[in-house]
Amino acid sequence: KIAKRVWLAAFAAFAASLLIAIHIFLYRVFIGSNRENSGDNFEGSLQRDGRQILAVEDLEVKMTLAEAHSHKLSPINAHSIDTTQYTIRMNTWQRNEQLLLSINHHAQCEGVKEIQIVWCDNNEPSDEIVHHSSGKVKIEKHVINSLNERFKVF
Repeated sequence: KIAKRVWLAAFAAFAASLLIAIHIFLYRVFIGSNRENSGDNFEGSLQRDGRQILAVEDLEVKMTLAEAHSHKLSPINAHSIDTTQYTIRMNTWQRNEQLLLSINHHAQCEGVKEIQIVWCDNNEPSDEIVHHSSGKVKIEKHVINSLNERFKVF
């Protein structure tokens, strides 16, 4: 029963990461095609109220729309997927008490290998979060305050 739940959790994590990869791929393809085809200043649309809302790396076009259509995905080796452990990736913004409760809960789960926190706050994370007793917490500090930052893996 436990093995089935672990397998399902691993499969769910894999499916979520696959959806994220597809989202990033399509985002880059459509932003790239809009940037190439529009005559306006694309960079002007990156700011709102004088603040930058997209990171510089989002401006780079990785492939054209034609290349995206002809791109073939390589098959996934099912034996290389760890079905016993998974990673949790969370965004946070000015809710440190709730974040700590969530970290404490997830750190107790058997299958959790790592808890990645996407930190977009202006302030620094507390020592209680940075040096969590489980040793499973990793903090990624991002300059841009956006939910989309969770798709950018360091």
